[in-house]
Amino acid sequence: SISNLKLTENSTVMKTLAFLSLILVSSSLFAQSWDLGINAKVYDPQGQFNTNVDGVAGGIGIRTLRNSANQKWSVGGELGVAMYSSGNYDLQTEEGVYSVYEEDCFWTFHGVVQYTIFQNQMIRTYAEGRLGATTFFSSRIAEDEDAPFQDEFEFHGTAFNSGLGAGITINFGELFRNQRNNFNLD
Repeated sequence: SISNLKLTENSTVMKTLAFLSLILVSSSLFAQSWDLGINAKVYDPQGQFNTNVDGVAGGIGIRTLRNSANQKWSVGGELGVAMYSSGNYDLQTEEGVYSVYEEDCFWTFHGVVQYTIFQNQMIRTYAEGRLGATTFFSSRIAEDEDAPFQDEFEFHGTAFNSGLGAGITINFGELFRNQRNNFNLD
């Protein structure tokens, strides 16, 4: 029961309650000035990298933006992960041949700046700039648990990148006359 819990400074219960309180207060204070989004990502590999891709390179990203006082500028960041190749193959080692499953993925880290070009209750158009890095990695896992093959995780390197673009956000909350909550498609 709750009455039997010892609430000390270092207890998990106190840390959890403090964290939940912080989230509640933060979301109340910044509800109108912060934007949080989850994005599906599809990548179109270019140049020599395209030869390493065996399907659609897809993933997911989480973005947060802080709106300026005049609501024209937004600044934030995005963290994403995507897979560009996966498959099973036989790996020859000194100990023998093992069936291995490999996934080739990358993390993306970007600083994001948006400028609102036009906005009304339903639609927002914007220009966007981003600057960041992409880190590539692979993981190999033996298909047979009894195989003496040691699972591997390997980083392949980091590439710095930047981009410019434009976008449209549609407020479906307004479409369905839900004035209290915004549900945006970006």
